[in-house]
Amino acid sequence: MKFVFNSTFSLFHPHSSYSMLKSEKSYFYGKILSSNPELNVTSIDDVTLRHWITIALDQEFGVFGSAAAVEILHRDKETFILSCHKNDQAKLWSCLGSFINQKEGVRLQIIQVSNFLSSFAFA
Repeated sequence: MKFVFNSTFSLFHPHSSYSMLKSEKSYFYGKILSSNPELNVTSIDDVTLRHWITIALDQEFGVFGSAAAVEILHRDKETFILSCHKNDQAKLWSCLGSFINQKEGVRLQIIQVSNFLSSFAFA
């Protein structure tokens, strides 16, 4: 049995009707940081985090840029894991890396970006 890589780097058998594609998602592992001693970052809920992500996208790319589909996959105290389509990876990475909420003294730090969710498995 012979497998061939086509121009989109998907692995397929020339005589079959299906192909195995690479992941269409990008994953972000990040942390919420605060310069405000009165703000407890572990008490921030998912709605607030999603609001900050939308604000970051809107500030960097405008109303149409804030329409990127971003999912919060996991939250644990101040850390989070997000996913988005791989075409939005650079956009999300740049806007979250430069986002600072001056009103509440909060910023989002991206620690790791990967195309594979399993790369975030920590010991």
